[in-house]
Amino acid sequence: MKGLLYKEFFLLRSGLIFVVVFQTILSGVCISFPLIGFETRMIIFLTSICYYMSFLILALVNQELFTHDESRLWSLFVSSTPQAARGQVACKYYIILIENLVLLFFCYLADVIVLCVADDATISTIIVGMFICCFRILIYAIEIPFMIRFGSNMGVAVKSVLIALLALILLCYGLFGDISFLFGDDPIAAVYEYVTSGKVIWIVALIPYAAAGAYYLSYCISVKLYKEADYSE
Repeated sequence: MKGLLYKEFFLLRSGLIFVVVFQTILSGVCISFPLIGFETRMIIFLTSICYYMSFLILALVNQELFTHDESRLWSLFVSSTPQAARGQVACKYYIILIENLVLLFFCYLADVIVLCVADDATISTIIVGMFICCFRILIYAIEIPFMIRFGSNMGVAVKSVLIALLALILLCYGLFGDISFLFGDDPIAAVYEYVTSGKVIWIVALIPYAAAGAYYLSYCISVKLYKEADYSE
């Protein structure tokens, strides 16, 4: 397993270095917000966008995890190793989980520094970062089995469909749901208050557990699909 992990990290080294540099720059940008004198609601909004951009860039880099495995010869070689298909699939799930947790830790460090600079505990956005991390884990849990069985292009297509469905749901809610709170004097604060209210907070609290369960279930499915992909035809 250590050898497989080293191999994957070695192949991704250029992309991961870029993610680290990009996250360092974004962290500096987040820290500059209170120094510039932005209001609390604007700091929360801009910092949340920075967090999302970090996880999005990491997701783009992780697509390379599957492209080099689409060679049948490599799949047959992996199946002959002691770890076999289960180890190869587990390796990818471990790497994605480790990367996202490390990135969340960097977001946490940036959040702590922002709190110290601004001296205002109300601008903490680490919960937003955790929510984004869990959301990305859910997306991985759905798209990885498709990538393993049908190739990386299919995984990208599935992810695009998921994002489109989410956008459609939000659009439908915007058309028929109650969004009057968005038209007040402070819509950002209104959204934060709505998310942390009793109507929604219990759903948000369940997201980490749902992400962990879906991720493990996705791994079990991917192991079977990887074996089928190896020996089909």
